[in-house]
This record gives sequence, structure tokens and C-alpha cells, in this order.
Amino acid sequence: MAARCSRAASDRCCNDGNGGFRFTTPWLNERVQDYTLTYQDDKKTFRIVDRHLANGYICHVTEGDFQGNILGMENRVVTESAKYDGDYNDILCMIESNPRTIAPGEEVEIGNSGNKDPEEIACKTSVGLYLFEDNYPYRGDFDFNDAVVQYEIRDYYQSKNRAKQITVQLMATGSHMSNSFGFRDSKGFQPFLSGLKGYRNVYAAQAFEPVGEPVVQTLYGDVVPCLKNESEYYIYPSSFNTAEYPSVLDIPLSDPDDASWKFEWPQEMQSIDDCYWFLKSASGGSREKDWYKRPKDAALLFGR
Repeated sequence: MAARCSRAASDRCCNDGNGGFRFTTPWLNERVQDYTLTYQDDKKTFRIVDRHLANGYICHVTEGDFQGNILGMENRVVTESAKYDGDYNDILCMIESNPRTIAPGEEVEIGNSGNKDPEEIACKTSVGLYLFEDNYPYRGDFDFNDAVVQYEIRDYYQSKNRAKQITVQLMATGSHMSNSFGFRDSKGFQPFLSGLKGYRNVYAAQAFEPVGEPVVQTLYGDVVPCLKNESEYYIYPSSFNTAEYPSVLDIPLSDPDDASWKFEWPQEMQSIDDCYWFLKSASGGSREKDWYKRPKDAALLFGR
């Protein structure tokens, strides 16, 4: 029988009745070369030059025990200048995504694997931390704590649609910019966390406090972690600022052979090379494969 996983989510949707809906996802239109948008309420204008303009906008919201996303959609493209209003309320959806408050409901198909029970479906699980430098494409301070995101990816690689159940949780932020974290799949950037701004869990005087609740989504096919910075640059593990320093580090969360070890990220304004033997090993040779397990100066790190 087909393998299934539980989905803990509900949504409510409404629209303003303004004609037929032609777009079903917050996908990008063609690049707008030069267009001035006039807002109908106060006649103010906004000029759009050589940029994409999305049909949808997703905003993550947290209020008490509630955690979810608001999706606003436009049912016209910007080139329909006489009819386009850019209010993003032609369709509004509230998507609740907090597993603590919503009981598992309808099951979601994750693939067809013959007659296997769900417990028998092959699944690869990876866990770790993504550490981002957010000043791309410009050089940063290389403390890799602008956004620290813990992840768990359950990859049902033998399922027909290659489903991946992804859980992420924000651990720290060390940035004056407001960033968003998500994954890129075949449909583009899929947001998980937004408003990643401020200085939390990056100073020695701070006691560690979890920054946010876990966020769970199911994606399909190949996925790549991604930070969208305030300048709207997308930062991937393949992004490099210099030949020596990448923009993203992927670090194991713990060591199954050493229960006492947990990775500690650099404090604010402390370079990764001052904290660890990153550019070279302690003996002056090439960087060791498990460099992250041997600090150069533990006093510069932030511990949980």
C-alpha cells in the first residue's frame, strides 16, 4: 500500500470575488522592466525597475501559542496596469502549522512503495546546524552566527515523489538585517523562518534561550538550504565571499560516539578562524575534516 505521513495543519481561505483565479502558487512573474505602481487609496506611487514581482506573499506570524503563515495572493499580473492593484488580498489563506496545538488530521501521501507498511519505507535522516554569513555578496565578519538554524531532514528517498519531512528551529541570530530562511526546491524558495534579526545567543553574557518553536514542512525532490538576506540575495552552501571562506557552514549537531560533545558557534564579531582551526590545522597543514570538534579558543564560543 502507499506510504503515508501525518499532516498537522489546517487552513482557511477567502477571496474578494474579483474575477477568476489564474495563479495558484506564490510564483514569480516575468521580470518587470520599468513600471510605476499607483496605489488607489492615497495615490502614492512605487517604481519597479528590472525586478521580479511575485503573485504571492507569505508572512510568518506568532501570537501566543499560535504559529503559522499568512498567504496573500494577487490574481492579476503587474502588466495589467488598469486592473492590477498590488493589494495581495485577492486570496488570503491562514495556514496553521503548530503541531502542539493542532491534532494530526488528514494523512498526506508521501509516495507509492508497493505493499510496504509505512514503518518499512526507507528513510535517511540527517541532523545538523546551518551557520550563515548574511552580507553576501559583500565580505562579512566571518563569525557565522548571523543565522544559526538547527535542522532535521527525513528523506523518504524511495517514495515516488521523494518526500522530505523537514524540521527547523532557529538557535541564534547575530545580524542587524532582517533575513528569511527556507529551502529551494523545483518551485523556488520555500520559506520556513522569517524576521531573523537581532542579537540572540551570540554574546557570552547571554544565557542560552531557544529563539523559536520548531517549524515542520514537507517538500519533494531535491532541496537546498537557503538564506534570503534583506538585500534579497539568496545565499546557498555553494555561495562564497572569498576563496577561503564560504557563506554557509553545515555542522553536525552532535557526535554519536561522544555524548558530551556539542558544537558551539562563534560569539558576535569573533571570526571562525579565531575560534577554530578553520583555515589550517593546528600543525599548519590542511584543515582537518572534523575541525569543528577542536576549538582554537573556547572562550570565544557560545555554548548551549
